[in-house]
Amino acid sequence: MEKTKLFSFAVFALLLLNLGILSYLFLHQPANKPHKRNSPREIIVERLALNADQQKQYDKLIAIHRSEIDSNEQQIKACKQELYSLLNTKSPSISKRDSLITAISEFQKRIELAHFNHFSEIRNLCTPEQLNDFTALTTELTRIFARPKHPPRHER
Repeated sequence: MEKTKLFSFAVFALLLLNLGILSYLFLHQPANKPHKRNSPREIIVERLALNADQQKQYDKLIAIHRSEIDSNEQQIKACKQELYSLLNTKSPSISKRDSLITAISEFQKRIELAHFNHFSEIRNLCTPEQLNDFTALTTELTRIFARPKHPPRHER
């Protein structure tokens, strides 16, 4: 009978221990857990304290900007596909390769210019009181618009 009581006590203690661990894991939020990242739009609206009218104008600027960026990114993708298809030929044309690489760099240049112009237009939306906040924001633009880091992929 003594062994049965000991076994029952051990099972009960392990059950309580497991429930405690599970509740800790589900209820505890680790401090280093990445928080939900705000969108660049939300960050800019908050940092510059844009009013409702400015936000409407900003949304129009975003739509125009996104369209321009998407168009250039599609062109880059098409050029890259054509470039890498040259690898399927026995002797790829060096001039064709170089012209595609030049085209890709030209589309990338357009993207960077579009980004610059977009932020210039955002600056123009600002009131004189918001310009200091805009200046502070420009130091963080690369961080705000950086794509989230993905874990490294290993080639097979």
